[in-house]
Amino acid sequence: MRYLSYDLRFEGNIRAMSSSKEGGIVNSKLLSVKLLATDVDGVLTNGAISYDETGNETKQFNVSDGLGIVLLAHAGIPVVWITGRASRSVLRRAEELKVTECLTGIRDKGAALHFVCNKLDIDLSNVLYIGDDWNDIPALRISGMSAAPQNAALEVLQIVDWRIEINGGEGVLRAACNAILDAQGRSAEIMESYLESLKQSSSTVH
Repeated sequence: MRYLSYDLRFEGNIRAMSSSKEGGIVNSKLLSVKLLATDVDGVLTNGAISYDETGNETKQFNVSDGLGIVLLAHAGIPVVWITGRASRSVLRRAEELKVTECLTGIRDKGAALHFVCNKLDIDLSNVLYIGDDWNDIPALRISGMSAAPQNAALEVLQIVDWRIEINGGEGVLRAACNAILDAQGRSAEIMESYLESLKQSSSTVH
């Protein structure tokens, strides 16, 4: 196993992640992240699926994750969603947050990640991918940095660089966004940029 446990809900500085060799490796990888790619079900949501009275699929998203995506946008770091399911609610949420790319109905997530990186001209070594189940493994294996929520499948936890001590749907993505900005020394700058943007817009969506 090569995963690192860390809970960003309670520690604000990436230096608190670990003084160990593993912590240093994770911090080093966060420094080089230029793209954050993630699964949806089980990472951005708790994995539950519901249907409304018309038969449309519904999901619950965490507002904290939404703000994390907005903050990365201020930092010029694109966010990509790659999900195996096709869902209107996912597309709507991605549109609200102005996610760079939202790929749905994807069977081969490794190939999808290759496609996105080629399109955005970003090397795979500069990608942080977050996934929680077996179908995420191809993308996790080829990314420069890999992460998973604490309740991910065991086989995923055994291969990722970073196990985030938060369950899927409870702010996993926000923890990753905070860690990236913290490691790259941009947290204060991006916070001020975000707060300034609030003065200029009354319709900000998280």
